[in-house]
Amino acid sequence: MAAYAKLFATAFDAPVLCVRPAQVYGPGQGPGKLLPYVATSVLRGEAPRVSSGRVRGDWVYVDDVVAGMLAAARSAPDGADLDLGTGVLRLSRGVVEGLVRALGSDIVPRWGALPDRPGEPERPADVAHAARLIGWRSTVSLVEGLRRTAATARQSAPLRVAARPV
Repeated sequence: MAAYAKLFATAFDAPVLCVRPAQVYGPGQGPGKLLPYVATSVLRGEAPRVSSGRVRGDWVYVDDVVAGMLAAARSAPDGADLDLGTGVLRLSRGVVEGLVRALGSDIVPRWGALPDRPGEPERPADVAHAARLIGWRSTVSLVEGLRRTAATARQSAPLRVAARPV
């Protein structure tokens, strides 16, 4: 995609900046994404059906990504190519377990109920390059990001209505 953007930059003499966010999580994600699905399942009292949890990703909180994009828009030179992430690969299993803890639950996800996606990329962000070029680093820890994600999920969860005898 970066090559395509640079092609247009050349063809139309327009400035281009390529920003690659890593595995973004936090409030506002669609329900089909891993963490919103897990949160919804847990808040319903159900064990989420997930893959093995062995895939690693560079999990970065959404607020950090927004701050990184704004910093890039303000100060990155034309043609810059930046990663936005933490630079640390974490097992999705640990991230899911962290979210379940942040939700205050002891539900155990059904690990391996779904197959792992083949060819899932495992690449940490080049955080040193972003720090040099735009002075940006992620600041929200995984524990804090999961706490915020859990708090938002609790607030937006539909109320469960207890069955009443007729």
